[in-house]
Amino acid sequence: MTDLIKRLEEAEVGSRELDISLAMETTHPYGFDSEREIDAYPHPTTSIDDALALAERVLPGLYMWKVEFDDEPTSTPAWAKVYAKRDGQSFAHTPALALCAAILTATDTGRE
Repeated sequence: MTDLIKRLEEAEVGSRELDISLAMETTHPYGFDSEREIDAYPHPTTSIDDALALAERVLPGLYMWKVEFDDEPTSTPAWAKVYAKRDGQSFAHTPALALCAAILTATDTGRE
């Protein structure tokens, strides 16, 4: 999982490949049954709404989240934190990517 967190934090933009990798680590650990099911899966690495829906599914007790931006040109511009049973935080290039990485860091498997 830490490899996926690193990929999310380093990606310049979200992608379908990252969406599916995220699904395999969280909501679909046994894979997808069909191409149609893959096509229907949300886009959490490019949509804040989809990232928050993922957080609600995989983080019991999620009660707050936030995203902040750093305007320094040498820094990663988005920082996200989720507050749940276990908090998670991360920096990434977009708010959706930062939220996805923060979600993973808040899960038990993201702390390995």
